[in-house]
Amino acid sequence: MKAILSEIERIAFLENFGEERLDTQGEVHRDFIDDAIRAMPSHATVALDLRGVDYLGYSYSKRALREILFRRNEGAYGERKLFLIADQGMDFIDGLEAALRERKIFALVAPSPDTLEGAHLVGEVPDYIAETFDIVRRHGPIATGSLAKLIGQSPQNTKNRLDRLAEMGLLKREKQPSPTGGLEWINRIL
Repeated sequence: MKAILSEIERIAFLENFGEERLDTQGEVHRDFIDDAIRAMPSHATVALDLRGVDYLGYSYSKRALREILFRRNEGAYGERKLFLIADQGMDFIDGLEAALRERKIFALVAPSPDTLEGAHLVGEVPDYIAETFDIVRRHGPIATGSLAKLIGQSPQNTKNRLDRLAEMGLLKREKQPSPTGGLEWINRIL
C-alpha cells in the first residue's frame, strides 16, 4: 500500500536552522520546535524534516528530538501527530535511535512527506508493536477484526496494540459502517 500523507505541517531543519550538521544547539532548536508545534492546528500532523542535514549527532538528538518526542508521548501536544522525514539512510539516525532507546520511546521515520512507503520505527520498539505497525502500514486501512486475524491475536489484544500506536500519534482510527452491520474501527498510519 502506498500511504499518501495529506495536510502536513512541516518543520524543515535546514531551512529553519541553516545547519547541515546538527551536533550543538539542541536546547535552542528544541524550544523553537516546541513553540512551532504548539502554534500549529490542534489536529495537525507535523513532520520534523531532516532532509538536507548531513549529520545528526547523539547529543543533539538527545536534547532536541528526544525531548520533543517525549513531550508528545506525555500529551503536551494534544492530538497533534509527529513523525520525522529523513532520506539519508539508517546510519544517519544512529544517534537518534540511541537517544530514543534510553527513554524507551520510538518514532516514525519516513523518507518523504508524500508517502509512508519505506517508513520504519526507530528507538525502543517492542517486536509486537513493530509487527502491528508494519501490517497496518502495508495492508491499511484495515479493520481491527481483520488485523486480529492477520496477526493471530484476539480482538482485545489487537486493540491494545492499536491503542499504543494511537497514543504515540502514529495511527488514525475512525469508526465506519461495517459490511455486516453496525460500526467497526478502521485503522491507518497517520
